[in-house]
Amino acid sequence: MTDRCNRIQKMNDRTETRNRKVVPVLFAALVCMIIAVSAAGGDSMDPSPPDETVKLIFIHHSCGENWLADENGGLGRALGENNYFVSDTYYGWGPDAIGDRTDIPDWIEWFSGPRASVYMQALFSESDDDAAGWDYYNRPMQDPGGENEIIVFKSCFPNSNLAGNPDDPPGSYAELSVAGAKYVYNELLTSFATRPDKLFVVITAPPERDRTYAGNARAFNTWLTTEWLSDYDGSNVAVWDLHAVLSGQENHHRFHSGTIEYITNRGGNTLVYPTEDAHPSFAGNRKATSEFVSMLNIFYNRWKADSPTRATIPVHEAEVLETEDEIPEMTGDETLKPVPETHNDENGDDGITALPQTTHSPGMNTLLIDDFETDPAPGTEGWAVYTDETSVIASRADTTEASSGSGSRYVSVSPVVAWGWATTELLFTAPRDLSSASGIRYAIHAEEEGIPYSVLVYSNHTDGTRRLYAYETHTTPASANGWDIVQIPWSQLSPLQGDEPIHPDVINGVVFSFGTESDLYATIYLDDLTAYR
Repeated sequence: MTDRCNRIQKMNDRTETRNRKVVPVLFAALVCMIIAVSAAGGDSMDPSPPDETVKLIFIHHSCGENWLADENGGLGRALGENNYFVSDTYYGWGPDAIGDRTDIPDWIEWFSGPRASVYMQALFSESDDDAAGWDYYNRPMQDPGGENEIIVFKSCFPNSNLAGNPDDPPGSYAELSVAGAKYVYNELLTSFATRPDKLFVVITAPPERDRTYAGNARAFNTWLTTEWLSDYDGSNVAVWDLHAVLSGQENHHRFHSGTIEYITNRGGNTLVYPTEDAHPSFAGNRKATSEFVSMLNIFYNRWKADSPTRATIPVHEAEVLETEDEIPEMTGDETLKPVPETHNDENGDDGITALPQTTHSPGMNTLLIDDFETDPAPGTEGWAVYTDETSVIASRADTTEASSGSGSRYVSVSPVVAWGWATTELLFTAPRDLSSASGIRYAIHAEEEGIPYSVLVYSNHTDGTRRLYAYETHTTPASANGWDIVQIPWSQLSPLQGDEPIHPDVINGVVFSFGTESDLYATIYLDDLTAYR
């Protein structure tokens, strides 16, 4: 059976040209331990099935299809016998056909990307057992209703071809390497932490038959199973090492004799249950089923013992100021283009750029970001556009419309396709300290009211990574009739990952984003983008 798995081989070849060093790893001692970190939070090991039917969805491609099938791995039937109502995804599934993309770098799109909430909601509501186009496993019970509580996801065997070195630390971007894969899974934890009411189960990619990257795959999967969750404060994430189970007849990740047995060194880190290629055989899939189900029961019971509830992040409606009495008129006579100054702390240059302070009129004290009188604005990289592969967006300087001065920013989408996205963003040449401000303010004029859009702000996280904070809104009647002034307090920008609030002292840029469930044609003008006090 062939599938998209083989595409990854070419991807890996491109990655390896940057780093050709492959270092073998030797595990001289038997690795057999109790893995408390496989499902962080508590040490209980209860392998009994749930008392009530629990809904589960499995994200997979052809290896998962074979594993689920009654006539092959029998996983679907075994899960049903343990009181799990199983659904699954396959090629072509879901919004944007997200089911096509199950490689390790793709998990960020699923769980942490700009449309992660759309994909996850589709996962939670899916109840089909025919994702591959034929009924290949049976469910012994009726759909109990409600959402899927457990999300199981797995990449295909080419994802075991990880470039780099076995002991590489997490990198700074997603790719098929040891460092890139560690980066991906670390990114996912911030999203998983916001949904303690769901259990996320990672299944490692099956081993390859070729030995070239076998040591890297083993090192990475051991890290994922034993170290990844060591600092995670929750019980809603677990790892099961399919790679270990299939790489040696005496390798195991199972509940055995009252403990969790994790043995990884009784094989060569390659597939010992092959077919005509690296798809696991009937025997390998049956072994995987016999070891996984009891482990899933342990993960589930440990998670339920913590009585999970959903962590909610309130999203407030930003204050919209619409009358001339509330906002002093911007006459356009002010000079709004001073060069940004460098802010130094007592220990020297801290790398944070302070915005120039500008007073448009008495009583209106702001920190200028872009007055749209010059392109690019001082201290910025200029406005750029990004889209999916189909949507169309234009963003350019304009002199036909202005709230103040002589210029504005024309933004038009034609269209953003259904479930697609398009953005125009302004990045700063260096992070800016806006901690003296209360939030973001801008003027907007639209061709019509009711155009949906989002305002997003880049801010550095405490771990040093750049994160997005978003506010969803739409154009108002005031903006359709003229210029509307919108201000968004920092507190009303919600994190797209995790729940750490925005850090106004380290702001990297501003984004205007468009996308809905139907085709969107829209035009807006932006002016006087500031941080207001």
